[in-house]
Amino acid sequence: MNLQSAYYFDWKDLEDFKSYSYNDRGLPLVEYGGKIGLRYNAITVSQFGLYLLQQYAETGGTPLKDRAMVCADWLVEQARPWKRDILAWVYDFDLPFYQLRAPWISAMAQGEAISLLLRAFEISGNKKYIACSREAFRAFRHPVAEGGVCDRLHNDLVFEEYPTDPPSHVLNGFIFALLGVYDYALFFGENEAKLLLDEALESLEKNLHLWFTGSWSRYDLHPTRRLASKMYHRLHIRQLYMLADLFRIESFRNTAIQWQRAGDDPVNRMKWLLAKASEKLRLIKQPK
Repeated sequence: MNLQSAYYFDWKDLEDFKSYSYNDRGLPLVEYGGKIGLRYNAITVSQFGLYLLQQYAETGGTPLKDRAMVCADWLVEQARPWKRDILAWVYDFDLPFYQLRAPWISAMAQGEAISLLLRAFEISGNKKYIACSREAFRAFRHPVAEGGVCDRLHNDLVFEEYPTDPPSHVLNGFIFALLGVYDYALFFGENEAKLLLDEALESLEKNLHLWFTGSWSRYDLHPTRRLASKMYHRLHIRQLYMLADLFRIESFRNTAIQWQRAGDDPVNRMKWLLAKASEKLRLIKQPK
């Protein structure tokens, strides 16, 4: 089945992709600072490509489409053999905050790359994008412990943006990865992918309350107990509205309304400010 060229999530007012450095091909690079420095990130490249296709769907500008295809080509070029016959975008640097050691892969990278690659095929007809998508999707067939991107939260399925131990269960990464599974299931019509999608949606709906303190959303469920930044709180809300519209699950809309009201409350904003200050001090004192 054909996919709509415009991606489901709208980055407007959240991300304009102007803060990145770009190479001579127009590909974004992320500045991590320190020893990691300036790096390509498959998540950022995929999101930028999807963002460009959104703009292309609205305006029809050919340069936008061409730049999106450059992003898709980069994904094909950079995909590497991984465990369990998985084709993956492998991160070759550590993430000290999560004590995550290279090499590692990300459900968010796998999912968003699949979303862009399948759209690139529909634009070009080039089957290299399909082949890459099929092999990349294998990551969703295996748990983190076996080199995949699936983990469990109280026996319920979660797609892990960061394959940490203990699990981090990053909310926005789970949702973006889920969209990649949706695109794959929709495009190929595979029953196994559809069942995986249904399981992920059921898990998210059942456990969503765990990412809410009563006054603000959590970035993740890692033991460091981080609250979402203001930007990520808005992003979570927009993701939930999107899921409600896409899958016709009204509980997501109800939760989005609840979180939006909580975020608009001046008292909750003050609580958030104090909590983030305390969080920063706590993390500074945390053993490295």
